[in-house]
Amino acid sequence: MKKKLSVILVCLMTAVSFVMPLKAETELYEYVIYGTENYSEAQEVLKYTNQIRAEAGAAPLVLDEKLTEWAMQRAAELPFSFSHTRPDGTACISVVEGTYYALGENIAIGHDDAHEVTRGKHGWEFSSGHYRNMVSTGYTAMGVGVYFAENGRRCWVQLFADHSDSTFRKTGSEKMAHVVLAPEGMTVSGTKRVQIPVNNIELPEGIREMYRLYNPNSGEHFYTAETKERNSLITVGWMYEGVGWYAPEKSEVPVYRLYNKYAGDHHYTMQEVEKEALVEAGWNDEGIGWYSDENEEIPLFRQYNPYAVSGSHNYTTNKNENDALIKAGWKEEGISWYGINP
Repeated sequence: MKKKLSVILVCLMTAVSFVMPLKAETELYEYVIYGTENYSEAQEVLKYTNQIRAEAGAAPLVLDEKLTEWAMQRAAELPFSFSHTRPDGTACISVVEGTYYALGENIAIGHDDAHEVTRGKHGWEFSSGHYRNMVSTGYTAMGVGVYFAENGRRCWVQLFADHSDSTFRKTGSEKMAHVVLAPEGMTVSGTKRVQIPVNNIELPEGIREMYRLYNPNSGEHFYTAETKERNSLITVGWMYEGVGWYAPEKSEVPVYRLYNKYAGDHHYTMQEVEKEALVEAGWNDEGIGWYSDENEEIPLFRQYNPYAVSGSHNYTTNKNENDALIKAGWKEEGISWYGINP
């Protein structure tokens, strides 16, 4: 779905390197950055921004939940590229999903607190472009990203929009890893690069990435389409292994997710009979995890380790991985579900 946008983009520093869009053939990798999302400071940024708007005669902004999630992602990207161009070469507004008729962004690095970045003498209020964004009557909602990276960078983002879908009320702070897409060779302290390059493609509407993670303590592989869940697991020690496959956002063939609280293990199946049998045996039904491709385009092979308590099943689109595990003693269990070719 194309967005209709009127965008005002400004940046805190006067000397800023604006990154040109990457060539299509540029090889991109996923990098994991570690830090803390500070929600109390985000609420303070809202407070000071609305003070400035009141002084200018503009209505207060609402702190929006999704806009704040996207602003947190943008804040985590700033150590890689302090620019309104994202590290992968796309415009900053590409972080947004859905239809908005007006979007704008303010960014900053440094500053001790929300008052300093918003109303301090070197803050957004006293920069004409930033100020225009903050008092624009074309905006009614805002997301705020406040990310204090473990490498010491304190990153601030305001993401303005013309409407809000749900209010963000959370306070406090939370450790949270983020995944940033950037070219090979990007050097940012305190980050880890996923070894497999990603497809530098724009996903068609209706297709979503399926993330694969590995728990080195239990041996379990875990799969999810949810960015927040992926980031939370990386934060507590799971290894991010990149995109495992692509799935349709919706189909007539759901893949069910189940959890064994005694073994600490997840299981996935598109067979309702298998799901019901596991629930009967005491597994928790966690609902639909994702959907299988009805056209059965890309098979995901399933293997079983009879000696493992947790992580006893593995799922992969890679036939070589399937064959290597079978050769190592895993049991071949055929095709579990189907992914889609983006």
